[in-house]
Amino acid sequence: MNIFWFLAQNALRFGAIIGCAALVHHIGHNTFPDVLMMLGAPSDQITYWYSAFVAVAGFSLGIIAYYIVWFMLSITFGDKMYSTPQLQEEFEPR
Repeated sequence: MNIFWFLAQNALRFGAIIGCAALVHHIGHNTFPDVLMMLGAPSDQITYWYSAFVAVAGFSLGIIAYYIVWFMLSITFGDKMYSTPQLQEEFEPR
């Protein structure tokens, strides 16, 4: 695999996970603690439950976003994502 695509894949993966965790935190910041209090959670444990919620939901959404974007990139670039310059030279018509 080309080193460029390896680095891009990892940057995309971590960016998607961190971005979705930030999005989940931003959306749930005002609503999630209120929902926990309505469900009867002790007020001293809401911070722990909220942190767990952000971690699990953000990570899950990040993985989903990563695979969606990676699938779109693989459709766009096709086999060029996984090939090396030497392989491209072999199969390109002269």
